[in-house]
Amino acid sequence: MRNLRTLLICLPVCLVLVSGGAVYAQRDTGTIVGTVSDQSGAVVPGVTVTIRNVETNAVFSTVSDATGNYAAPLLKPGPYEVSAELPGFKKQSKSGIEVKVQDRFKVDFGTSRSSPPSRRA
Repeated sequence: MRNLRTLLICLPVCLVLVSGGAVYAQRDTGTIVGTVSDQSGAVVPGVTVTIRNVETNAVFSTVSDATGNYAAPLLKPGPYEVSAELPGFKKQSKSGIEVKVQDRFKVDFGTSRSSPPSRRA
């Protein structure tokens, strides 16, 4: 009888805990990820990647890691513009990126060296 009472108490508690995890896993956000590489295809670490929500002007910045990868998680759905910049390289921007709920949008960048300023004689 005591085991039955324990089971009747523990079963609802376990069901609440398990179902709570499933609800938590359903986020209302998306993610933008990508890789930054140079003209030869080599990855470029240390690139500042800025993600801007076009509607709200909210900005998220991150830096590409040692493998050239970056990630911007937990972005609210909406239109975004993504830019990548590093001193000595041309700044690049991509727009028209529409993040949706639970979306994982890949935005890669191929960087090129900026030309040095011309010298006048």
